[in-house]
Amino acid sequence: MDTFSEEYQLYWDINKYIQNDELASWELDDDISICNTNHLNLANGGAEKSMTCDDNSNIAAERCRRKKLNDRLLALRAVVPNITKVQIFKWIKHQQSRMLSAIYTNCKSKSEESRKI
Repeated sequence: MDTFSEEYQLYWDINKYIQNDELASWELDDDISICNTNHLNLANGGAEKSMTCDDNSNIAAERCRRKKLNDRLLALRAVVPNITKVQIFKWIKHQQSRMLSAIYTNCKSKSEESRKI
């Protein structure tokens, strides 16, 4: 029962860390500077369109979210070459077969050594 309570506490600690990390990555100062430019002149007749701070902050938050997602995908691609669903399964199977063959050859060599003795 103690392990469950420890895992439960660890879960909430990780959640707090993730939330704090995510809030820190939003870069709210940049959003505020974007919001200071409230009016944009359009080319047709000099009409003005007001952009609210909410519009700009949503756009900035979406850009940040996309950037984080792209960074994570690039990190994953660095670990797993040629990333597609089919190729990932083939790559995993290949790694498993390599591991099993290495274990097999290791066991075979040990058995041959024991026969010689």
